Amino acid sequence: MANTNLENFFEQIWDKKIDLSEADFNLKTLTAILYLGRYQINRGDDRITFNFHQIRELLNLDDSVTINQQIEKAIFQLYFKPFKYYKLIGNCSWYVRVIRIIMKSSDDTDFKKEWGVIIDSVLLEHIFQSYFKKILIPNQFFLNYHLLSDEAIKLYFSMTLQEQLAGNKEWRIDEIMNFASIGKSTFYRIIKNIIQFDLIRKHAGSRRTQEKAIYRINKNLKHNNGYTPFEIETINNMLNNAEKKLTNGEIKLYSYLCYLTGGKGEIKKSQAEIGRLIGRKRNTISELTDVLHEKGYIMKETYIGEDNQTRCRYII
Repeated sequence: MANTNLENFFEQIWDKKIDLSEADFNLKTLTAILYLGRYQINRGDDRITFNFHQIRELLNLDDSVTINQQIEKAIFQLYFKPFKYYKLIGNCSWYVRVIRIIMKSSDDTDFKKEWGVIIDSVLLEHIFQSYFKKILIPNQFFLNYHLLSDEAIKLYFSMTLQEQLAGNKEWRIDEIMNFASIGKSTFYRIIKNIIQFDLIRKHAGSRRTQEKAIYRINKNLKHNNGYTPFEIETINNMLNNAEKKLTNGEIKLYSYLCYLTGGKGEIKKSQAEIGRLIGRKRNTISELTDVLHEKGYIMKETYIGEDNQTRCRYII
């Protein structure tokens, strides 16, 4: 193909053993759509808009009725038929309808108008992790922060990071204890808190066969209330980096501030309000934000509000 950027994008999200020029037409069309929508995806959208001219240009195709009909057919096949992902996290194969909704003008007989598609959430997560190097945390997780313990929140982040770094999607108790560096009694106490809100699902073992229980992250929460993207490096730093490692309470506050900004931006909520949302006292929020500022996770600034009172703002 003529477009080097598209080829690089292809290699990062699909199996590098497959050459874009030799891929089937459905896969080429899907890759072109995802490439055109990469900035929309990075903003947190699952809807991608494009036109056929952009796809033809990327794939170096002629402007003809036959080619346009071929592109249209590929889009509808990706909507109606299960599609095999050539590479997913952990090198898994996954058959799924990658396009959930198609939006097009009924009078677009010349294929010149804008189309829109909504892509599958699993594919969206895969692009975030493989191309943008980000992990999506469901916002449903943050809505329960005032009821989740600090340890439970740290464990959930540890499991999401392990899923990305090691490619595992399910773990036994001893595996979780090992990568999370916690004891068995602590694990049982924490995991009950997470399972209570359906963030983690337990699949019971068998006493007869001596199989141990399996724990998996519940992916069905992904788009119920949206998601917040986190850099993989950021999660690794706050869990494992000797110099930038955060305490359980600091992880809880920092991750919640990220949720309030959608991953990046400015927060002007009062310390009392933030404390109420995560189950902390105002003075504790003041102390924790000082530490997060010192460790370089946020910028903490003071400003004069409309009531002429000194207030704080936090910038991720």
